[in-house]
Amino acid sequence: MTPKVRSATEDDSPAVASLWLAWGREYESLDSLLFRVPSEDGLADWFRLQIAEATDDELWLVGESGGEVVAFERAVVWRPDDDAKRSLVVDDALTTLKIGLLIVKPSARRSGIGTALTSAAELWGRDRGVVRAVVIAMSDSPTAVPFYRSRGFRPMSTGLWKPL
Repeated sequence: MTPKVRSATEDDSPAVASLWLAWGREYESLDSLLFRVPSEDGLADWFRLQIAEATDDELWLVGESGGEVVAFERAVVWRPDDDAKRSLVVDDALTTLKIGLLIVKPSARRSGIGTALTSAAELWGRDRGVVRAVVIAMSDSPTAVPFYRSRGFRPMSTGLWKPL
């Protein structure tokens, strides 16, 4: 079945919340120091509000298969601030698409839905002047890193963390 990508609506909030909880369980099992299962209490309403109040530089998409929401993605446009011309880092002066979330139900993975969502977000970003995309993912993610690397993303920085 061919997956369908569309803009998320407030009515998608329960499905998005369910995917979010499942993702939390999956990632908590990978690294419980970095991830947890969020509280389910009010979660669908929280997503409803996030989707309803999205700005022109914020995108919420869902992916459907067989009429069921099996994936969602959130992306935002990062625009250079007034001091970007003084930065040593080229990216600070570029309009960048940040793909903040891409969650695909395990049974829908490798169906093309993640690629379709990411392609739609990139097209949306180009229409807003974006020249580069960024994803910040767990460096040893068994799903995110291979997915994005196979789509032309490459590592450009390393985050270093230390518990205090």
